[in-house]
Amino acid sequence: MSKQFVYRVRDHSGRQIQGVVTANEEKAAAAFLCAQGYYVTYLREQRSRNGWRRIFLRGAGVNAKEQALFCRQMVIMLEAGVPLTGCLQVLSQQENPGRMNPALEQVLRQVRSGDALSQAMKALPHYFPLLMVSMVAVGENSGALQAVLQRLAIQYEKEHRFRERIKSALIYPAITALMAIFCVLFIMAVVLPAFEQIFQGTGATLPLLTRILISAGRFVQEHGAGLVTLAMAAAGTVFFFLQKPAVQERVADGLLRLPVVGPFWRKLLLARFSWSLGLLLQSGVPILAALEMVEHLIAVPAFIKALENSGKAIRRGAGLAEPLKKSGLFPGMVVKLIAVGEETGSLVKVLNQIAQYYEEEVDEFARRINSLTEPALICVLGLVVGTIVLAVMLPLLDMTTLFSM
Repeated sequence: MSKQFVYRVRDHSGRQIQGVVTANEEKAAAAFLCAQGYYVTYLREQRSRNGWRRIFLRGAGVNAKEQALFCRQMVIMLEAGVPLTGCLQVLSQQENPGRMNPALEQVLRQVRSGDALSQAMKALPHYFPLLMVSMVAVGENSGALQAVLQRLAIQYEKEHRFRERIKSALIYPAITALMAIFCVLFIMAVVLPAFEQIFQGTGATLPLLTRILISAGRFVQEHGAGLVTLAMAAAGTVFFFLQKPAVQERVADGLLRLPVVGPFWRKLLLARFSWSLGLLLQSGVPILAALEMVEHLIAVPAFIKALENSGKAIRRGAGLAEPLKKSGLFPGMVVKLIAVGEETGSLVKVLNQIAQYYEEEVDEFARRINSLTEPALICVLGLVVGTIVLAVMLPLLDMTTLFSM
């Protein structure tokens, strides 16, 4: 079974090069690099550490905006008649270097040495995802590289806009919640202890609510550093376990069963499935190979199992719609549309329409959550602050009554 090995090497001029090479074992990878004339300084098997990036629709090393820009610039220069090596050289020597520049320099060297563009890109999965590599390979074989890069540019631009809309819709509630937590902790740790000294000077018996909040404030004040340390340790522990592929898969499947997050998560995955499969089929990738690539892109076990069963059914001569229906993950509308697309020969068009529908659904869901979360946070914050104010005012009212008597 082939494995991927991360490497760092130096060429004859002493320049350091890094990337990923595919081989059956470490010795074979080292032998391949040495045969290329490189001096190996680091070589280790690549672990699955980018599962969350794939699961949550992120690229492994660069974002969709950078990938779209790369594809768009390549299309412009190829249409202008610039040879492939010239395109790569221009992009790798830009005045404002980006994160892709080191990768483009390596791709340029491999293309000049005789490798195909897709083969050179395949060695750098942190920069060029499987979808891009596979479609570029199809474009090279069919002589339609420009058209393939054009489709990729359009799709990555659409994905970038889609992701930014979701971020902008969800980031405000998150910031509001953090600020609310900070304000409450500040009141409990700084403001309440100051009132405690005033109340103690009167010698009056404090109401139960006041005593509870003062005790909580004193606890936060005395053990604040320990609480922060404990929170950081808990976050680090969770982060450590979330790096394990088995945990990632369980969490990804578990999200589908949550009451509010589940529908949103499912729609997000359906949009990803539809546009990626449609894009691959439109570029001429056979459906079985396309399904395998979509499995890698989605990286959610429940969906992977459904796509694997679909591939087995297609090998037996069945269609795509029926095994998707049996999985229970795909809504009836999606199954019926895919069945119609298979019967009429317009599967690509149907998949693009499904992707557009679910992208709009996710966008609307994010906007609705944003509109509901803001007043909910305000109500919760008002309730908390009101409780604190009440705890302060009750003993003051008691003191006022006592003095008036």
